[in-house]
Amino acid sequence: LPCTKQGPFDSFSCGICAPSAIAHHYLPSRYPLIDTENVDAARLDMLGRIWDFSQHVPIQPPIIHNIEDNKLMTSAQSPKRELSIEVKCSRDKPQVLKVPDITQASTKKRSREEQPNEVKKPWYVEEGETDEEVPTFFKNILLGKAASAKTKKPPAKRPRTKLAKKSLRDSQSSMPKKRTFMPNPKDILTYDSTECEPSESSISSSDAVRHEPTSRVGRPRKPLLDRLTRPLPPVNGKKRYGCAGMGCQWKWVGRTSGRILSHACQCTFLSSKLRSAAANASRDNAPSAKHARSIAVQLQPNGAHPASKVVANPTSTHQTIEEPRCTLGQPTLDVIVGKSGRAQLKLALDPVIVKFICCNGIPPSVVDSDHWKQIFEIAKVRYTPVSRSTLEETQIPQEAAYVQHEQLKILRSHWNLTLTYDGGANKRHEPFYTAHVSIPPPKRKTFLVKTLDGSRVRHSADWLAQRLLKEVIDPIGRGHFGAASSDSTGNTKACRRMICATVPTVVDLPDP
Repeated sequence: LPCTKQGPFDSFSCGICAPSAIAHHYLPSRYPLIDTENVDAARLDMLGRIWDFSQHVPIQPPIIHNIEDNKLMTSAQSPKRELSIEVKCSRDKPQVLKVPDITQASTKKRSREEQPNEVKKPWYVEEGETDEEVPTFFKNILLGKAASAKTKKPPAKRPRTKLAKKSLRDSQSSMPKKRTFMPNPKDILTYDSTECEPSESSISSSDAVRHEPTSRVGRPRKPLLDRLTRPLPPVNGKKRYGCAGMGCQWKWVGRTSGRILSHACQCTFLSSKLRSAAANASRDNAPSAKHARSIAVQLQPNGAHPASKVVANPTSTHQTIEEPRCTLGQPTLDVIVGKSGRAQLKLALDPVIVKFICCNGIPPSVVDSDHWKQIFEIAKVRYTPVSRSTLEETQIPQEAAYVQHEQLKILRSHWNLTLTYDGGANKRHEPFYTAHVSIPPPKRKTFLVKTLDGSRVRHSADWLAQRLLKEVIDPIGRGHFGAASSDSTGNTKACRRMICATVPTVVDLPDP
């Protein structure tokens, strides 16, 4: 084959030691190098040369040219003859060598087979066997597993039923069937929320303890946390709580609202009402939500309130802090050097740091390093960064709930939305399904609305369709969707068919 030139991006050529490269080294004009773009043309040219050479090569004559095929099949009565081949010696005298006739061995063998008086050795036949079964036995040994397949009888054909005969007659009819685009009624999803979702009172009583009675003295209780958790027997004098969902194994030491709400937003063992209530409470505590409320309070022209006031809400899981309101004029001394100024700085920096960590793929453990803390010490800002656990378990889930709520507000204001979904797995091989919703032109924006956890469940089409319908389509509104698209695997294709049958406005868009 031709040897190519080394390209600008080639670090090493594997054809250096090839025969074509050696030929080019000694005969460069006869065997030039080929450009990388002309490799295919050069190989076709070489193929043409090989073909032309093979067509013009003369056929070599046989060594024993005086023996024909019909002479090999002669009978045993043919006379013996010898073949002579002349060999030139050093004295230029021809020397004759005698070669035995090839037909001699074949005639002897044939004559032995045709002897009528020869008695064949009988097979050793056991009792109960015949002579025909013995060769079959040896054949089965040679064939092995294939012997059973050869001896196996084919299954009997089933008689055609009336329905099969009718379908065959309809297929052979000349008139084609009228094509209908109506969905199959069997694909329509009908579910009862009370049956598919666990109730709020489904708490395992094996290790549960009754809630403590409400007291009017001390810190007020949080009713939502009482519905999301169940007390467990204490260990070493420490109070322990577990998730209220039937079958959920999450447990906590203490009852921090941020950690419990971040789990309750995604827990599939809880009812949709409890998950929605946990998401609303977590969204209100998000850093971006607090910062937006502080800006709205500052813009209210109601005068300055230098001291912040704490108002306890009995129905919520957090305490609402009324941020200090000031006029558009000169700020007060408390805003500059006091607690009010530090609170405003924290409200402004917390959402920025969360977005910086999440949007750039930085691990949250960075906030525990000394170099990160030195940034704020050198800048001499009155801000203390949060720890890694607070960032991971509290602020990031709260910000995710806030962003999801803002996405739903945007999507509810548009029509003809497109739902796309696909499956995947993370580095721990934990399966999940992502659901995206796209806005039609002219904006053409795509939002990641939901990530469905697929661990410890069967990824059936019914399970996937139920989850997408409850957690993606229904929160936005069924009438807002106009199409659904996915790949053509078994469960995703059937799920797409079920969604299109359940929501009449959705058009089925298969993967091209």
